[in-house]
Amino acid sequence: MSSNGRTTNNNHFTIRNDGVNRGINPKTTEASRVPGFRATNPSHFMSSNSRPTTVEHCNFRTHEVNRPQGRNVEIREADIRANTIKASFVSLTDCGCTPVPVCPCATGATGATGATGPAGGTPGKTGATGATGATGATGVTGATGTITQIRGLEVQMQEAQISIASAAPVLFDTIVSPLAASISYSALTGTITISESGVFYINWWVSTDGMEGGTDTVPTFAIIASDGHNIKSSSPIVTGQISGNALISVIASVITPVTLQLINATDATIGIGTAPIRADLTIMYVTL
Repeated sequence: MSSNGRTTNNNHFTIRNDGVNRGINPKTTEASRVPGFRATNPSHFMSSNSRPTTVEHCNFRTHEVNRPQGRNVEIREADIRANTIKASFVSLTDCGCTPVPVCPCATGATGATGATGPAGGTPGKTGATGATGATGATGVTGATGTITQIRGLEVQMQEAQISIASAAPVLFDTIVSPLAASISYSALTGTITISESGVFYINWWVSTDGMEGGTDTVPTFAIIASDGHNIKSSSPIVTGQISGNALISVIASVITPVTLQLINATDATIGIGTAPIRADLTIMYVTL
């Protein structure tokens, strides 16, 4: 409100604080009631000792100015545009400052992180299983593997002998299964010939019928080979069936074959039982 009681026409102006106490009373100044602005102390608006406050520049809306009695305060548009007032604000909203003032107060330390909140709701149901994907392309065919075969020979004594003297071979008179080109048999000598290197398994049995002469009291037979193998088998039963087996490794060829026989390894003569099949021998090996 001017000294002549007229309301000013300026909606937005700046009041100059040049170090002179002009006696403006913020209590009666409309700016103190502008939204977003509050002068917490009269000295915040105009310092009585002319000390500048912290905020450098602020424009605010007002409709009237209390002109002190006895002074001719001239407020011109040039003054409004050019001058500044140093004031302190508790709250500043839409005061018209450009740029917006920055609070000079120091930023406090960041507070501690709060506790983690509780987990959310229960997980949803598992979705339906997706459709089966297309069958992949067929892989490359692998290399052809090696072919393995069991090869061997089976021979039997059906009627050739009624007894076997000490150190004499068992004479098998019948070839049952000739399944190996590298294994041959001679019925005249009871000799098996091997002309290929390998590991050979031999299984045999003989039907006995007592013993005569010598000091041995139980029948004993042995696989004797030309490369030094001598594998024996005995039985406490003098009359009955005695059996045995042997597993031998042979290094042989057509030029240097290995031979073997099943012989009576006692110093007595062993009788042979009168059965349709009196003895049997099978020799076999695995070939690649």
